[in-house]
Amino acid sequence: MSLGALVREAREGRGWSQAQLGSLVGVTGATISRIESGERDPSWRLAHRIAVKLDIDLNSLKVVDLRSSEEGISSEEETATGAA
Repeated sequence: MSLGALVREAREGRGWSQAQLGSLVGVTGATISRIESGERDPSWRLAHRIAVKLDIDLNSLKVVDLRSSEEGISSEEETATGAA
């Protein structure tokens, strides 16, 4: 299962919208949508925040190619978290 599919399944299982999950992890709902659709891979930091909120074990995902550096944070993530 891809990271996006796993996030979507876990998010929907909790009854959360993409915007609600985004708010909990410091990004927009549009960012969550792009992750779920496979249009983008999150930074390791963002993937970890999502995993914590959704109680997902990222270690079990062998197909996910997450960037391991802090440089993986996009300007949108910085803006949403106030780090800009």
